[in-house]
Amino acid sequence: MAEGRRARNSKELILETAGRLFTGQGYDTTSVDTILSDCKLSKGTFYHFFSSKSELLSNVVDGMLQATIDEASPILEDSQLGAAEKLDRFLAAGRKWRLAHARTVAEVSRIILAEENALLREKLRRRSTEILLPLLARIITEGVAEGAFSIPHTGPEEAAALVLHLADGVGDANFRDLLQSGESSSCIARVKKRADACFAAIERILGARPGVLSRLDDDFLTGVAQALSQSGG
Repeated sequence: MAEGRRARNSKELILETAGRLFTGQGYDTTSVDTILSDCKLSKGTFYHFFSSKSELLSNVVDGMLQATIDEASPILEDSQLGAAEKLDRFLAAGRKWRLAHARTVAEVSRIILAEENALLREKLRRRSTEILLPLLARIITEGVAEGAFSIPHTGPEEAAALVLHLADGVGDANFRDLLQSGESSSCIARVKKRADACFAAIERILGARPGVLSRLDDDFLTGVAQALSQSGG
């Protein structure tokens, strides 16, 4: 039992250190040796848990997804909330977490959006879907039962997959825009307009009342843009 606990602690230390160094000095310039030197662990320990630096990054992203879910889990379990409000608050909790950890999110986004990382991006997208789809499908199922959502031509899982696919595409486009154009007012306005269209489309996919999902505010978008700029994008 003690050995298992030591192994778990070593893995957590590597993940925590990698996330901090990736954010502070960039993924490309952070070597496995640098991470291990900071952790005071051997290469054998590293390769016991991870086959490569890209797999390490995948695990860091997994941790980010899980942290977002942990932030939102009380919302999902709140029996006093209707499904539409749960979905809105779930999305808002994700934005709140991303803004609180904006530099980490920005650095990870910069890495996975690079053209040479297309395979890694697809792998992480599949993993994100695996984690998020059951939660979203559950909310949609509740919403259909309540009459808040109407999806006569598809099931909850298919509707959830459509929503995630749409959100992924728009999210990628917005992050690329912010990476290229920074904090300019025209970029913020363009990103906001694209996000508004995405929320409206999600409401139509779910047959929800128009405007039930909160739109992005300028403070959130400016915070993300600043973090992207500081990450070296």
